[in-house]
Amino acid sequence: MSQITIEQKNNLIHLTLNSGVTNPISPQLVQNFEKILPELESPECQGVVIYGGEKFFSMGLNLPELLQLDQEDMTDFFTRFDSVCYRIFTLNKPTMSVIEGHAVAGGAVLALMTDYRYATTTDKQFGLNEIKIGVPVPYLTSLVVHAIASAKDAKEMLYTGDFVPFSKGCGIGVIDKTVADEELYAEAEEKISQLSQHNSNTFKAMKNNQIEKIKELYLKNKDAKNQEFINCWFEPKVRKLLTEAAKRF
Repeated sequence: MSQITIEQKNNLIHLTLNSGVTNPISPQLVQNFEKILPELESPECQGVVIYGGEKFFSMGLNLPELLQLDQEDMTDFFTRFDSVCYRIFTLNKPTMSVIEGHAVAGGAVLALMTDYRYATTTDKQFGLNEIKIGVPVPYLTSLVVHAIASAKDAKEMLYTGDFVPFSKGCGIGVIDKTVADEELYAEAEEKISQLSQHNSNTFKAMKNNQIEKIKELYLKNKDAKNQEFINCWFEPKVRKLLTEAAKRF
């Protein structure tokens, strides 16, 4: 069973994470994204909107499942997840994450790959707590955070691992707009629909200009940075932290 529901409305594709209350990021979810990405990358798709759940957009990596993997399989999973994130980040069309529930850790990673993040006015949590469980924030995500937040705010978010309410996330730039629940879906769809009306080649050129420095750094360093993540993941003291964190799933 697919953990992503896909629906096409006009020229927009709507994806809904559908893997339980917490929407954990698992190997199966990554495989589902891999199957869907060619459709998102096709010329017929002119914009993408990603939804999570009401309680959790996504709680992050499925720690109970991933802790069972050996180093080879975990490296394969993380490399593939990282590749999915990069392909979403570099889609040459407007993209949006609609965030009703908490978007934390890997959930925030996924949301940060889209051009826009619209969230409910209900102050749920957004953030990257990787440092608290012993692993670095994925390299691409770190580059994105530094591009959209001030140096001070980016440092605070990445170094402390603290979650912030959506209202504060909006203030520092990791959330683009907060919208009342009853208007959230309509406003998010309208934003992407409007942007999709632009000439596709023009939008592609403008987006490439926006992200080209991040792409250059990422492609140059991703293999070494991903290996750093894996090395930390398998440190004995980190495994203890991850095992404790897994109990919350």
